[in-house]
Amino acid sequence: MLISEVMCASEACEPLPEDIRTLAQDRSSQRLTPEEARETFDTLLPYLQCCCRDDAFVLQFAQIFEMLRRKHEMLAFWNDVQMLLPDTPQPLYLLMRWYRRGRRIEDGKEHLSRLCSRAQSDPSHARLMVVGLWELHLFSDADAFMAALPSEIASDDDLNFQYATCLKKQGRLRDALKALTPLKDSKRTRNEIKRLLDLLHQKRRQMIDFGTDGSQDDVVRQLVDRLAPPIKPTDLKEKIGGIAFFTGQLGSGGAERQLTRIAVAMNKIVKTEKPIAGTSLRGPVQVYVTTLNTERGGDHFLPILRDAQVQTSVLNKTQLPDDTLLKSLPDQTRALFSNLPQTMQENTLKLAGLFRKDRIDVAYLWQDGGIYSAAFSALLAGTPRIIANFRGLPPNLRPHLMKPGMRDLYIALAQLPHVSFTSNSAIVAREYERWLDLPTETIAVVPNAVQDEVLVPTDEDIAYWEEVLQQTPGCSKTVIGIFRFDRNKRPKLWIEAAARYAQSHADARFVLLGNGEEYEDCHRLIQKLGMQSRIVLAGIRKNVDFFLKKADVLMHLARMEGLPNAVIEAQICGVPVLATPAGGTSEIIQDGVTGSILPSADTVTVAEVADHLVSLLSDPQALRVMGDVGQEIAAQKYSTPAVLEKTIKLFIRG
Repeated sequence: MLISEVMCASEACEPLPEDIRTLAQDRSSQRLTPEEARETFDTLLPYLQCCCRDDAFVLQFAQIFEMLRRKHEMLAFWNDVQMLLPDTPQPLYLLMRWYRRGRRIEDGKEHLSRLCSRAQSDPSHARLMVVGLWELHLFSDADAFMAALPSEIASDDDLNFQYATCLKKQGRLRDALKALTPLKDSKRTRNEIKRLLDLLHQKRRQMIDFGTDGSQDDVVRQLVDRLAPPIKPTDLKEKIGGIAFFTGQLGSGGAERQLTRIAVAMNKIVKTEKPIAGTSLRGPVQVYVTTLNTERGGDHFLPILRDAQVQTSVLNKTQLPDDTLLKSLPDQTRALFSNLPQTMQENTLKLAGLFRKDRIDVAYLWQDGGIYSAAFSALLAGTPRIIANFRGLPPNLRPHLMKPGMRDLYIALAQLPHVSFTSNSAIVAREYERWLDLPTETIAVVPNAVQDEVLVPTDEDIAYWEEVLQQTPGCSKTVIGIFRFDRNKRPKLWIEAAARYAQSHADARFVLLGNGEEYEDCHRLIQKLGMQSRIVLAGIRKNVDFFLKKADVLMHLARMEGLPNAVIEAQICGVPVLATPAGGTSEIIQDGVTGSILPSADTVTVAEVADHLVSLLSDPQALRVMGDVGQEIAAQKYSTPAVLEKTIKLFIRG
């Protein structure tokens, strides 16, 4: 939806009724469910179309539209609102936030630079720039920008107030005070400045009393030390009780697929009571998530867990426990804990309560967000073993994942004897070790597991494939892609390379499985290229193996990766792979033996991808050999029993 088009749809111009103004103001300030937002949206839309321009009403309407949670529309939506209200800060901030959520940090930074082109000479542009950089999580860039400003701009009261507010949100109390102290006698926004100064001084004194310098990094370090006093290691070598898997959600991503697969496999072992790696799993196996947002596909793997009778708990639907656990902490620890974001405090207490109630022996925390969210819960609950599982390149290389104090949290956890780090890729493990200054091979490598049961194709799968064949007549070869439609996976480049090949080769169809924010753009690109009879967008399909077994080649063009499931599954199905060397991809594919690896993950051209396709698809016999060899290697390395044994050994180590 574009607000500018809606407002231009009618030439009528009527005053905004007072009850509608009040409704918009009240509802935009609340946290509405999508259903509540939809009802309010429907009520307000006619007034947006026929009333005179009212900037406050437009912004309130936009805030309600945000609550509809139409993820794929939000970047374009807030871009439109920002152009409509260029002098209002909030649309720009939310625009940058959606660039970050869409993992388009560099695009957001470039757009921000255009919008704030006078940042070196105009204080209002400078204010927008510093908060925009903060919304992109480019904290170092914001610091560098402030340091490089001319003195006449750098001394602006409002700019320093906003910068100090951002620093406070990062937990950088000392730096926030430094930015704000010169403004203590300012006449502009004096009350706001005084309130923030008083709060910062109070927190700073409190932190000094507790032996910390007041930075978020130091707060994190102190909390880890205080919540994890020296403990007697629990012997888990003979038996393991409750095992908790934790992640943010259960969307259709590769990490969520793996978590589900391993949780289900472990739950089966618990039921059979057969030991693995010499250890008995007593269970229960539990999966905990922060949220299961149905509209955003955050519950994609929930049915599989339910069918396997794996208990799944959702923090957003869990009642906050009483304050018994919090009151059991020493005063200083409780004060440090209060410096965490409010939502993080609440979720930490909820999850710690669940860990204790379910008698969890092993807390298996997945992905950076999951580790950051749940590590304090596991420490607070006194969980005997904590496993931090990294699934992609570290946040220093993916800034949208960075959170205040994250690096120091990981470093502090690494010092604890009952905490271990793991990754599914050796390349990813080494990158984390470099970022955290850890010795090589501190992080254990446990690869992804492949599905040990072959899914029977459904009537829907078979019928859909017949539709694909009818849509692509005359094609005897199939190239498949399986990934999230986002900038990192390069779906547009994938389509352009497919079109380049198809223009000179009439024998191949291209089928893309997946969804994401660039899905609609890709649909339009296929139409623009006139490739509807050669390139098919199949959406999300649960039985991936069925479609892989129809393919001659899997094409995967990611910029960054951990250990891509799609590539492993292709090899298991005997399908050669053409891919960039992103992340651990080179650990799966043997170039020239089980597939073909492009020269670079950073710079990829349509021409070189098309040339590699020509080379692969021109020799069917060589393709078959590649597929057979890849299948044999992958079956040994990525079998579920082998991965489970490595995982259990990691659980009992130390």
